Amino acid sequence: MKSRKIGFLVLSVLVIFSLILSACATATEEPEPTKPPPTKAPADTEAPPPTEAPPPTEAPPEEVTIRLAFWELFGIIEPRMQFNADLFNEQFPHINVEFVIAPEAFSHTQNMLTMIAAGDPPDVVWMSDAWIWDYAGRGALLDLTPYMERDGVEGSMFVPAVEDAKFDGKYYALPDHGGPLMVYYNKDMYDNAGLAYPIEQPTDEWTWDTYLSNAEKITQVGPDGRVEVFGTETWNIWFHWIPTLWTFGGDVINEDRTQSSLDEPEAKAAMQTVIDTMFTEPIVAPSLTTYGELGTDLLTMLLTQKVAHLGAGAWGPSLFTDPATMEPVINWGLAPYPTQIEPATLLSFVGWAIPAGTEHPEEAWELLKFLATNMEAQRDVAQRGIGIPGFLEAVAMGDFIMPYEPDTDLQIWQHSIARARSIPMHRQWSRTVEGVVTEEFTLMYVGEKSVDEAMDDAARRMNEVLAEPIE
Repeated sequence: MKSRKIGFLVLSVLVIFSLILSACATATEEPEPTKPPPTKAPADTEAPPPTEAPPPTEAPPEEVTIRLAFWELFGIIEPRMQFNADLFNEQFPHINVEFVIAPEAFSHTQNMLTMIAAGDPPDVVWMSDAWIWDYAGRGALLDLTPYMERDGVEGSMFVPAVEDAKFDGKYYALPDHGGPLMVYYNKDMYDNAGLAYPIEQPTDEWTWDTYLSNAEKITQVGPDGRVEVFGTETWNIWFHWIPTLWTFGGDVINEDRTQSSLDEPEAKAAMQTVIDTMFTEPIVAPSLTTYGELGTDLLTMLLTQKVAHLGAGAWGPSLFTDPATMEPVINWGLAPYPTQIEPATLLSFVGWAIPAGTEHPEEAWELLKFLATNMEAQRDVAQRGIGIPGFLEAVAMGDFIMPYEPDTDLQIWQHSIARARSIPMHRQWSRTVEGVVTEEFTLMYVGEKSVDEAMDDAARRMNEVLAEPIE
């Protein structure tokens, strides 16, 4: 990764030199001074031709309002979207952009399903790669391929993840940003516990056992016996627990996407490890009910040194950065996703898509194309620490590296990407992983069901959905 950073810098220098050379090549030599021609007597003047009426002016484009739907992430997304909308309006002043904001990703999917079912979808939406096959298979997304071919937008202009935006050989989304899931930790809390940073240990030894051992040493219990400082977060979202299944040798679904794998021993062992952090002594992670009991949320606990580890994608630095100064507000470090039986992590992206029922497909395409290919908009996503841009020209600028340590962190990036897997996409994602599976897992995470019971029920209900004919 360090060589990659050097490559970015070299590319930038080459671009500058090419611009200079281009300017030199097009410059013309200064002409020699010329002598004025001899003065002649003025010729007889003719009457000017009659003045013609100016051609009729084209009417300005009709003003249109389109809706952009996305989810919030601790208050860092809306400012970025407003920046994008302002940039877009400079080029397209007749297209007004209104926001449809959900508090988090799950609510966003529910909002989209409700609006699509009601025949009133937003015009452009943020779309996780996990949802593309599901929504495209339902006919709920606009095929972008004809628009791309017409306007010269090619898949090769984007990161390879753009291929995951295809369904039946057609593009239904273009990538906005993405990256591998990694672990962010509080260095000061490691120092206070007298622990070596994870990067100082050989990467293959950064296992779940080591991770949880560190979390236990960081955890602090108050005089009343309640945990006051937690060594790790809850790991309750699917992009947390799916790679956890992988590291224990399990999975969420089989290879041909016909049967759930959640009731297999490896999957249960993975989730038992996660659930034990919340309900089995020593407790090192807050349960889902803990945040409500404490009247706080995960980000506040991270920033006030009440939680030491966070599993997050490339957006991690944005959580620890003051948006006004772009300086870190805690002393954080980066580690790979912990392994157990086999090393693995999740590589995912968020893309832009257009619901098929939009009333303004041309204006929606102009906004999507701008968000996905405008250099200023795409570099902004990296400069804010939200992720690796989807547009290759913006990736080449290397802005996403800025929040990280140039040596150690880039090695972790390299390690993580080499071990990353794509989301196991299938046609029934919203009804399975984000539907019946999430329902069963929530009961497990609040202690109302055992791991065996919840995993068996989740697998059974998931298989029932997978067995249904797809409309």
